[in-house]
Amino acid sequence: MLAGLAWLAWAYINITTHGGLDKGEAAVGKGLVGAAQLLTAAWNLLLLPAALVIHEEATERNRNWMSIVTVCGIVSLAFWAFGGATHGVTPPLEVTYLLLSAVWWAGIGLSCRVHHPSSAHSPSFWVPLHSGTQPSQHLSRSRTRSA
Repeated sequence: MLAGLAWLAWAYINITTHGGLDKGEAAVGKGLVGAAQLLTAAWNLLLLPAALVIHEEATERNRNWMSIVTVCGIVSLAFWAFGGATHGVTPPLEVTYLLLSAVWWAGIGLSCRVHHPSSAHSPSFWVPLHSGTQPSQHLSRSRTRSA
């Protein structure tokens, strides 16, 4: 909740200054730039508890790979917080935290997809990732169910 409020505050300031936070200190002054840096770091760092809760829930079902996925998410949030707090977002840093975030969100999505009740009708390539079965085993079971 606090992370969302920090982001909303940043967005409100940026809208009311007509994109001034994106333009920098010359457009909005040192005080607002400092506030924006603090809010950017805050909304990322305040997501860390949520990342850990998601990790706890998902590792009950996917111990093998959710730790790696969660580390990617935490490092992504830390890089984004650092870049925003220091106003030092470089293209390599941005690409890195976006890729780490993509791994995190894809991992969370796969975890939810495989274990959601509707996954009985999911494509066969999802199940071997998590069930330890071979694709052919899953296909034969799904054909039996649908027959």
